[in-house]
Amino acid sequence: MPPFHASNVPWPAASLPIADGILVGLAIAGDVSAFRALALRHGPAMMSAATRIAGTPIEADDAVQEAFVIAWKRLLQLREREHVRGWLIRIATHQALTHLRGHRHEVPFPRFLQSPDENGPEASAMRNAQLTDLSVAVRALTNTQRDCWLLREVEQMRYTEIARTTGLTTGQVRGNIARARFHIQTSMGGWR
Repeated sequence: MPPFHASNVPWPAASLPIADGILVGLAIAGDVSAFRALALRHGPAMMSAATRIAGTPIEADDAVQEAFVIAWKRLLQLREREHVRGWLIRIATHQALTHLRGHRHEVPFPRFLQSPDENGPEASAMRNAQLTDLSVAVRALTNTQRDCWLLREVEQMRYTEIARTTGLTTGQVRGNIARARFHIQTSMGGWR
């Protein structure tokens, strides 16, 4: 298939009453216009999901553009063509999570470590040391644990939202967050 970029094809067919499955079949056959129709039809939902995760529209837009390129390359892997919307949203959320992992420099400060707001060089040095140790603890988590923990602690998402975003069950999300919290609390035990 030729390379795809959403802005290359002038075909405003997102509102045409053509079923997603048919558009996917046409896109697999190399019809870039059909893929553009899918991008226009499902792009807003992808952008909404990516923005909730990435935090900024600019980061979300980058994630969605990358998701379109990945989707174009992997169209043959889509088993159920009529479920392309969910598939595209999953790719966009995965890309947003990748951006979140790569660009978020500040890890949230866990409640069990928070101390009263103190000023001065000693308090600042102690807080920086705690944040350094916390970053090490978070990096030691599995990708799934880290994703679930960041979506809960940073993005303040509900368990059901995290489950939809990651493709896990709510029980799996709860388990991953519990394991992540246990690991972080154990790793940070010296700071209590």
